[in-house]
Amino acid sequence: MSGGILVSFSVDADALRASELPLPLRIATHRRLLDCWQRYGVLVLFGPSLEESAVFSALTDLPQALRKRWQELLKRGRRRVASPRNGDPSRVESLAELAPLARGVELFCFDEVRAHVLGVPEDAFSIALDDGAVEICRFDCADQAEAFRRAERLGEREIEAQSLVANVWSERFAPLLEHSRTLTVVDRYALKGLVDRPDGQSGLRRLLTEIDAGDRARQLTLFSASQVDYSHSALLGAIDDRVKACRRGGLREVKLYLSDDRSFGRIAHYRYLRFDQTLCQLDVGLDVLAGREVYRTCTFRLTSLSDVVRSEETALRESAQLFVFTPR
Repeated sequence: MSGGILVSFSVDADALRASELPLPLRIATHRRLLDCWQRYGVLVLFGPSLEESAVFSALTDLPQALRKRWQELLKRGRRRVASPRNGDPSRVESLAELAPLARGVELFCFDEVRAHVLGVPEDAFSIALDDGAVEICRFDCADQAEAFRRAERLGEREIEAQSLVANVWSERFAPLLEHSRTLTVVDRYALKGLVDRPDGQSGLRRLLTEIDAGDRARQLTLFSASQVDYSHSALLGAIDDRVKACRRGGLREVKLYLSDDRSFGRIAHYRYLRFDQTLCQLDVGLDVLAGREVYRTCTFRLTSLSDVVRSEETALRESAQLFVFTPR
């Protein structure tokens, strides 16, 4: 298993259609998997396109309440379409047939019958194949699969002091960046850190550099605060210079909402880095990405965007001045 913060998983279309369970239990089973997907998953679909995949076709057989939730997550959730040339998990009858599909997939969720045929014992949630890179589980036990449980543990594990920042980025943040379109930072001291670091290795600089190196242009929204001992011109000049130095094409623009320090402290209750709908709560904020090693232990918690967070970001916008920066 890769050990990263996200799990690439595939769902057997027949498992979606299965209706042996009473409706309340069926709904609960789907909800558990969908919650795992929303927090830690990347759904891999097999077919020429989303609309031509077996999973998409199977949605018509779901009860309306389930169908709506699946459709919502297929629209905004993390997903990718795999090449259809190697086959379809819904037609697999042996491990030999599964092998060509396993590239880039950590977890396969099968219906009861197919899971048994592929070797999942009746008293087990899942099995790992010989090389340990792929896991096969029962659809109704997907939330108990080791891949999701490992991602959950990592999503709640603090980042230890002296960890290499490069490793922290690749394990916890890079997968989220890959599957995100927009990023949002709420960090009272992010601009202060950009000015203070004499070596230029602030957390904000590291984040901008990583975004700029991405495979497509993304937007960063930054909520931060002015500081008593720092002029507006120093703070704004520092970020303007840094954004203008981003020339690799991955950073489209930075929207800075700059509040006064007192207003910011009254509204924002914690510091975080948000990738689309996924929040990484960080008690030291972007300082966790500063320098070569993490300077002190940082609490880390992966959560989903909530109405409370939306309200706080709205309040921060209303209390702030907006500045927009673009690369040259």
